[in-house]
This record gives sequence, structure tokens and C-alpha cells, in this order.
Amino acid sequence: MDSKIVGDWNPVQVPKESYELEAINYDNKGLLIRLESIQTVVTIHFPGVIEGFRTTDEGNRWKTVSEILSNHNKGIFAGRILFKVSESDFSKWIESESFTFIKKDDVTHYLIVTSNDLTDILAYEDPIISIYDKEKD
Repeated sequence: MDSKIVGDWNPVQVPKESYELEAINYDNKGLLIRLESIQTVVTIHFPGVIEGFRTTDEGNRWKTVSEILSNHNKGIFAGRILFKVSESDFSKWIESESFTFIKKDDVTHYLIVTSNDLTDILAYEDPIISIYDKEKD
């Protein structure tokens, strides 16, 4: 695997908790991903153009997970959910599939890691991240 995790990407200080993927909605308003922990709800909204996304059970991506763990601190996923990926196989794939109409260097590969799922997104702009405390709602 050529992809490299750039590092956790936590622009709005998402609480370091164990999250589950609760919902993915993709429509004319963009891509909306909803994650939940015991205490917190996190929504990650990509309002712009999405060139691709995929969600897989983490158990089906052991090769990817083991390569990331061998190349980084073993605790890289502990309590973290948002990452950016450089030299991404996924962005190389979309460039090839589009006959270079989509340039791999023009999209950003985001990786969302939850307890049971890995979600990859190719987008042109950073998402809008909202955090809600369940106890205050």
C-alpha cells in the first residue's frame, strides 16, 4: 500500500472517545456522516463535490490497518476518528478511472475511523464538523 496517514486531523477538537458509524446520507446537499459515542454525536458534512466515498467493515481491511499500525505509533487510532491521507491509493484510482480528468493532487483523501468501520472520502474541500453533547440535548 502506498497510502500514508498524514496524522489525525482534529480541526474542531472532536472529543477522543470510541465512536460508531450511525448514518451516511449522500444527496444533492452533499455527504453527511453521523458518528456517535456514549456521550457525543459528531456530524461530518462535505457540502461540496465528492469524487468518491467508500465504507468498509474494519475487519475486511486488516491489510490496510496493519500497514498503518506498522508505519505509525501503535496508538494512532486510539480515540481519534479523523485523518488525512497522502499518496493515496484511492485518489490514484480515481485519477486512473477518470482518464486523468480528475487529478489525484486536486482531491483530498479523508479517512474516518470508528470502532467497526473505515470510511474513505475524496473531496475538494474540508468538511464542516459539528459536535453535540448528548446530555445537553
